[in-house]
Amino acid sequence: MRRILLVKLRPLGDVVLGARAFSAIRKAYPKAWISALVQPPTHEILKFSGWVDEVFAYSKSALDRQGLWARTMKETKLVDAIRSRKFGLVVDFYGSHRSARLVKNSGATVQIGLDLPETQGFYDLRVGAKDRLKVAATELDARLARVLGVEPKGEVLWPVPPTAREYAERFFGFQGWDISTPIVALNPFASCPSKEWEDAKWAGVIRALEPRGVKVFVTCAPMEVPRLHGIETALGRKIPAYAGGSITPLLGLYRNARAVLSVDSGPKHLAAAVGTPTVTVWGPERTSRWHPYDLAKHPLVLREIDCRPCGLSVCVERKHECLRSLEPSDVLKALGTVMKDR
Repeated sequence: MRRILLVKLRPLGDVVLGARAFSAIRKAYPKAWISALVQPPTHEILKFSGWVDEVFAYSKSALDRQGLWARTMKETKLVDAIRSRKFGLVVDFYGSHRSARLVKNSGATVQIGLDLPETQGFYDLRVGAKDRLKVAATELDARLARVLGVEPKGEVLWPVPPTAREYAERFFGFQGWDISTPIVALNPFASCPSKEWEDAKWAGVIRALEPRGVKVFVTCAPMEVPRLHGIETALGRKIPAYAGGSITPLLGLYRNARAVLSVDSGPKHLAAAVGTPTVTVWGPERTSRWHPYDLAKHPLVLREIDCRPCGLSVCVERKHECLRSLEPSDVLKALGTVMKDR
């Protein structure tokens, strides 16, 4: 196969978890020209991965804000660019009607995707995925890779480019921290409220770490900066933060941290992807689907209650009980286990 297109129009964490499949396909087809079609901002880090030769960025949300004419023109331009590559194979790791339509319009000789209700009538080869809401996302990726005779195996880390390492050195140096400083990154925000912990409890964790000499900084998106005020108010001071629009510096910042504290979110996966231990405050989602990690290195802080996992974005009846029942001491205990050898 000379030209391959890998499609994964999913958020950051999903693409990061695709590393095992992407790297295995690259290894199996070392001479092929491999392109990827992903959502921003993951296109940034795929460029540095070495697993693909070319990256197309497709922003579903940005396109949906456009008028019909503008959206049609931009999609047509993208499809024309894809068709001009004359791909022999396209693998759709997402499985939505939109991604399946793009795959069909690619003109690729062989088109492979997940067998889902929303993709009926698409693909030449369809891979079983009736259990997609229960199995790990990495297992679905592996099923698609196996159709190519490829078996993703073992832990695969994302490369950290020199620019990310240099940024981390400057960021930590500006705070007066060096290589001997025990540094912990905190990612407190997620895609929905039901995955987030209380500001006062995050402040309690930071306050408890201060006497131990542990320095904490926060990572968040630019639009989340105003929300830091709640944690800073509870803590009584400002917190160093990286809130840039690029995710590439996060590779260096997380790689140089002793550990990363997080909620169930994309940045947590990015931290694990560069080999840094993580501690995740976990809420309503299935752990089997979104946490395919060694619990000794990436422990979860969660409370099993009778309504979990529910997968709800807003919890009305129980008022986020699975998260509210967790205390700073629970997080500190888990953090202590992953930092003892760091």
